Amino acid sequence: MIAKVIRNGQHSGGDKFVEVQETPSSPPYAVPVSQDIAPGSEVEIVVTLKSVPKEPESVVEERVVSPATAEAFAVETSPIAPIDTTVAPTASDESAVEEEEPVVKQGKLPEDFPGHAALAEAGINTFNQLRKAGDVTEIPGIGPATAEKIQAALEEE
Repeated sequence: MIAKVIRNGQHSGGDKFVEVQETPSSPPYAVPVSQDIAPGSEVEIVVTLKSVPKEPESVVEERVVSPATAEAFAVETSPIAPIDTTVAPTASDESAVEEEEPVVKQGKLPEDFPGHAALAEAGINTFNQLRKAGDVTEIPGIGPATAEKIQAALEEE
């Protein structure tokens, strides 16, 4: 279930929670968390309920339900094990960890760049020119081994 974070809070015992709401018209509810989540962020709420067996030969049930149903289930059914909740940021959550974009090298090729002399002789003096050059093994003085070194140097950060 996807819900929007309304606010962060902390119980008197020190346990953190976020208040979330599925839709603007639905009632908000608190979900325990280990860290603050920015208000307005969308989060995915996953709730797993497990019943406590009354007898040793009883089978343990596992159900995935919405938090509203989970609250009703916990109140109406006895005995119930503690509710295990997990809050995971969604892709649209601004506080989610962002993937780093690859670094694109710019400017002139350094003097110690693989095949520098042959590249310069062919008129390739910048990273942009090198990327546009295509198959560098067609340049006199650059073979497959040097081409691999050039590719590796382009991919370095």
